[in-house]
Amino acid sequence: MYLVLAFVLVAATSGRAAEPSRASYRERLETLATDCADQGLTDEAAAIRAWAAPRDPQCFYPVLPEALVPLNASAGDENSWPARFAKLRGERADELYEQAKQAAGTGRSGEAYQMLWNTLRENPDHALARKSLGYTLIDGAWWTRFEAEKHRAGQVWHAQFGWLPKDHVARYEAGERYYLKGWISAEKEAELRSDLARGWLVQTEHYSIRTNHSLEAGVKLATRLERLHAVWRQLFVTYYASPRQIAEAFVRKPLATPARRLQVVYYRDRGEYMAELRAHAAQIDITTGFYLGEKETAYFFAAEEEDVATQYHEATHQLFGESRPTARGVGADGNFWIIEGIACYMESLRERDGRWITGGLDTVRLLAARQRYTDDQFYLPLADLTALGMSELQQNPKIRSIYSQSTAMTHFLLHGLDGKYREAAMQYILAVYTGRDRPTTLREFTETEYEDLDRQYAEFIQQVPLPGK
Repeated sequence: MYLVLAFVLVAATSGRAAEPSRASYRERLETLATDCADQGLTDEAAAIRAWAAPRDPQCFYPVLPEALVPLNASAGDENSWPARFAKLRGERADELYEQAKQAAGTGRSGEAYQMLWNTLRENPDHALARKSLGYTLIDGAWWTRFEAEKHRAGQVWHAQFGWLPKDHVARYEAGERYYLKGWISAEKEAELRSDLARGWLVQTEHYSIRTNHSLEAGVKLATRLERLHAVWRQLFVTYYASPRQIAEAFVRKPLATPARRLQVVYYRDRGEYMAELRAHAAQIDITTGFYLGEKETAYFFAAEEEDVATQYHEATHQLFGESRPTARGVGADGNFWIIEGIACYMESLRERDGRWITGGLDTVRLLAARQRYTDDQFYLPLADLTALGMSELQQNPKIRSIYSQSTAMTHFLLHGLDGKYREAAMQYILAVYTGRDRPTTLREFTETEYEDLDRQYAEFIQQVPLPGK
């Protein structure tokens, strides 16, 4: 939908100007869409309605920089539909920014940060929101600090080859590669970099990926992980930033990004992956990705069909493990389920109807949880689930069922009952990772007895459709 919208914005049409109104933003957009439809501009009307479409309350909708749509207010006169649409979006952006400031000032930190990003969805050039999020305007474009450094160094981002000096792009696209201060063929470089020690090093703002498969595959993985990183930072901002830090982002100091890049090794095939990691994980043969906390490195391998879900899962473990100081032996004595539950939840990152989302009642793991709950009559009460430590859970003969329940329980805490327990869930996750948890911690944060949460979960899981129905 973003591409469609960007295309139709070039058109202009006459029509009555939108009058000031107390109507909601969605109602004002519907008025504009109706005007377009009345003039035969069906594609434009559909694009506006899609922009204003209600969100699924069972999903989280991050705002990704790659998907921002310019206002394009200059197209047509002030009564044209593009100008009216831009005006409505600009006004909504201003409203959202003010609401974000108020939310930050009253301690609703996660809500404030997400509203900042939604401000940019409506107006990508909203200067105050951009500055609060750490962007700088250079040469007419907004850049993060990392991107600005690359820009000043004369480098550009290439979707296939990553960051390159601008004057290297044409030769790379022609099949040449720059290696040890000289130009060689892509085939020769692949031969020289087949040994991982001499492999490609793909560096992005938040990741450093070493691979001996190919530069292109490394860049594709880096792009995927950067997207996950952006989503994770929006959803879990209160995990790595304090309420004070988030409030200060509105007045003086944007949230800092970690100085150290997250380390990833991407082997060219499964055999090399298993051979290198068998000493670190006895069951490496049954894995398709692995985060090794003691080395602060995530490991994956190239395959004809990438296991994207596992990449998101293990990369989520890495984000929680390295984005702030954590306790030793996290989850060893209890509450281990949420560590796996939240990583399984992040596996659901996907594109739907032109927008990236996480969550949803139609995800694979929730469907499995519903089936096991209904058909197998499997459910571990929260009082028992929270008492399980890592070893107890991983050695449990019902581990697959526990993982399914953990995913669904995480989803319930984040989205169920209109997000009633979302903030409590965030506090709970932080307590577990910082070693301030005990078996009763979730009950204390939700201010709800486990028996009541069990009952509410039972009502929630039955909303998930049974597979095949």
